This record gives sequence, structure tokens and C-alpha cells, in this order.
Amino acid sequence: MACEIADEIRVTLTPRDARRLNAGRTVDPAAHDAYLRGRYYWNRRTDADVRRSIEFFMAAIDIDPRYAFAYVGLADAYSIIGTNSAYVTVDAFPRAQGGGAAGDRNRSGDGRGPHLARVHAPVPRLELEGLGREYKIGLEKSPNYATGHQWYGMLLSSFGRFDEGLAETERAIAMDPLSPILATSHADVAVLRASL
Repeated sequence: MACEIADEIRVTLTPRDARRLNAGRTVDPAAHDAYLRGRYYWNRRTDADVRRSIEFFMAAIDIDPRYAFAYVGLADAYSIIGTNSAYVTVDAFPRAQGGGAAGDRNRSGDGRGPHLARVHAPVPRLELEGLGREYKIGLEKSPNYATGHQWYGMLLSSFGRFDEGLAETERAIAMDPLSPILATSHADVAVLRASL
């Protein structure tokens, strides 16, 4: 369908773009519905709601084990739990790493895995070396992933690179201006910068 629209509006696609547009696969609507419900609860960011989001992401995976976004949602949920220390960090962060072992299998499972920024962006690890590189890879592949920009901005600020961190969180807000968590993260980075 995307190729037909491109033809209709007379956009010239490179062969690479055409391959990427045709590489998608059909997602089970029930899996997508469970994923969207998981995102709803994940965005609320309370401990109970994030835990509830895990149930929906797992349900999406049960329905369609090759649905990459469900694994990414699961990784995001464990990242939040680990960051908020509501779950033992040494247990949460390995689960967050690409959705765990199942996420690793899925990195290429639907034909889009390597091109899915969300597989790269939420990779909080206990060690920081290489983390910035992972975010850059993810954001190059999917530059409109607001949460990736938010987390990358926070990472940069944790290294004292506040101006770059603010620029990233501003990008995130531009993509999702109604998100209170993105605004909060931006404010956190601004406060850190002002306090030095």
C-alpha cells in the first residue's frame, strides 16, 4: 500500500526504500490491540501500571511471538521498573535488554528487526560503555522514536553533556508534545544543568 501511495503522489523511491516498505508483515490485530493497551499503561508510569503493561505485552507476544513491538514494549517496561528501583535492578535490566532472550531472537524475526530502532534504543545496561552508541544506532534507524530521544538526552546529561541532553529531550517533546513524562525528563535535565 505504501508503494502504491508513493506512486500516486509521484515520489521516487530508492530500491532500498522500496525493499523496506515491502518487507513488512501482517500483525495479528489482537496482538496489536494488546500492545496498544500495554503502551497505555506503560505511559502512566506508576509501578502498578507499568507492571500491568507487562501483562499486555506478554499477551501480545503469546498471540504473535514474532511481533517486534511487543518485545520492545516489554523491554521498555522492565527498563522503567529497573530505573525506578521497583524491581531488583540486576533482574530488571537484563530483561529490558531487547526484551530478553525472546527479544534477541526477534531482532530479525519479522524482517524488520535490524531496522527497528526500538530494539536498539531501550538497552539500559549496568555498564555505560557503548550505551550511547546503541542509542545513536537506534535513533538513526528510527529518528521519530520520542522515548529514544528522551532516554538518550538523559544519558547525555548523566555524563555532564547537558546542552546535548536538552537538545535530545526537546526533540522528544517536539514529537510528542502532550506527554507529561517527556516534559518531566526535559525539566530534570534543565534543572541539573542549572544546578552546576
